[in-house]
Amino acid sequence: MNTDTFVLNLIIWIALSIIIGFLGSERKIGGLNAFLLSLFFSPIVGVLFVFNSKRNDTIEFENKLLESNNNIARILTNTHNASNKINEDEL
Repeated sequence: MNTDTFVLNLIIWIALSIIIGFLGSERKIGGLNAFLLSLFFSPIVGVLFVFNSKRNDTIEFENKLLESNNNIARILTNTHNASNKINEDEL
């Protein structure tokens, strides 16, 4: 492999790693981690990690959904406890 081919491959490798870093910035893995994985292992490994990492907006949505489910469970528990207290008072 001559020097020109090596330099061209190196430039392509770094450019792909930068692109994967930008893709990773919108995910849990983060841009820097995605870039470093791509740079040191390969862009293919980096892209696999990026696409297996959850998107930040998905994580935010799941947290809000979990919070609302916890609120509903808390309300139902309070209602159930109040109902049991009323039944106990009747006895």
